[in-house]
Amino acid sequence: MPPLTNKEEIECRDLSIGICSTTPQRVVRQMSRSYDAFSSVARVQVVLDGCDGTASLQRIGELRRIRLTVEQNREQRGLSHCRNTLLAQCPTRYLLFLDDDVEVCRLAVRAAYHAFQQGAQVVGARLIMPYRIPSRARHITEGQYHYLGVHNPLDPTPKAWGAFLGVDAALAAERNLCFREDLGRLGGALQCGDDTTFVEAMKREGAKEVVIPRPAVIHRVRPSRLRFPYLLRRAWWQGRSEVRRRRVFPGIIKEIRRNLLCTCGLSRKVLLASCYTTAVALGVGTEWMLSLVKRNDTDNRFG
Repeated sequence: MPPLTNKEEIECRDLSIGICSTTPQRVVRQMSRSYDAFSSVARVQVVLDGCDGTASLQRIGELRRIRLTVEQNREQRGLSHCRNTLLAQCPTRYLLFLDDDVEVCRLAVRAAYHAFQQGAQVVGARLIMPYRIPSRARHITEGQYHYLGVHNPLDPTPKAWGAFLGVDAALAAERNLCFREDLGRLGGALQCGDDTTFVEAMKREGAKEVVIPRPAVIHRVRPSRLRFPYLLRRAWWQGRSEVRRRRVFPGIIKEIRRNLLCTCGLSRKVLLASCYTTAVALGVGTEWMLSLVKRNDTDNRFG
């Protein structure tokens, strides 16, 4: 790519975008759809976790005039490990994490950068799906949207989530903050909460969180994730993650409230909330049991 001749061409000059992916083809499609937004920042950093696609990404980066850096892990290290790598290597003060299935426009990136300039240290956006849930999917209401990584439209106060998460990387480095690797996705495991736990740590250090009111950001949820078995497994992992965060009872209460926040009839609402909360509770029990077994094995080994 030819060097930039005018510094003003970098609209968000103190902002980088960071993407972690196990599927390079998704990042290629993302760059094709969102190249206008990607070309507006100082640097786009991509970490490929256990896969190889550097050449194809470099080609589209040159084609779309995106200032791109690609790093590859030979073995899968997990989402949180990759996010920590991006934090450590961020060349700008601010870093915007994007999932590889998020479609972002230039206005959203500009709004996030403006929020940073106005004093925010954590920036999020409302995440929406590009399609409606099929009417035959009776196991999904707005109360289960968080299992899909999109915000409930009935929630008046959405939080910043990892699919679109801007952070003050300089503040994180100064306070030695990082993402917890036991909460980040790895392989087929669906543990979660590394993003919200990181945001909470930032806020304890005095960070200000802002969720931009518009535009919304499209999260292209794969149709396979709309299936009932996936959602139950996702809820089960939610329970396991709450144990790791040491927030079991507040976490269960939070899940009950989330699952009840929907517009469907009362009987369906209660049935689904009971079903998914039971899956969460089973995940809690599983994690407690596995922790106990691990502790006993350690005691036997060193006792």
